[in-house]
Amino acid sequence: DHIMPTSWGGVAIRIHEHPHVEKYLVVKSGTYLAFEKHELKQETLHVKEGSGILLYRPSKDSKEIAVRALLPGDEIYLAPGIEHCVIGCQDLLIYEVSEDHKGMDKDLIFIYMPN
Repeated sequence: DHIMPTSWGGVAIRIHEHPHVEKYLVVKSGTYLAFEKHELKQETLHVKEGSGILLYRPSKDSKEIAVRALLPGDEIYLAPGIEHCVIGCQDLLIYEVSEDHKGMDKDLIFIYMPN
């Protein structure tokens, strides 16, 4: 598959049948995605290879940020409004399945963006 390069690795779209999207996130070791949330998008992350860290708020109203290790076989559901960020500790491969009703990348609300 063709990987669209990003500052943290890249994205490979597998299925895009609006609103359903399936894609691979390739996160290089030592890099991270923006701390973000989505108004409507719901996503499930399936960790395929490598290891990383997920930073997230457990609920929309939570003041605390939780930390979860990401290891092969892990599956994480992120509801709309949940703030989250993925950090690659090793090269990390994640398969994301989402319902993105606003359209690809149109429902991103950035809280903190990497340089």
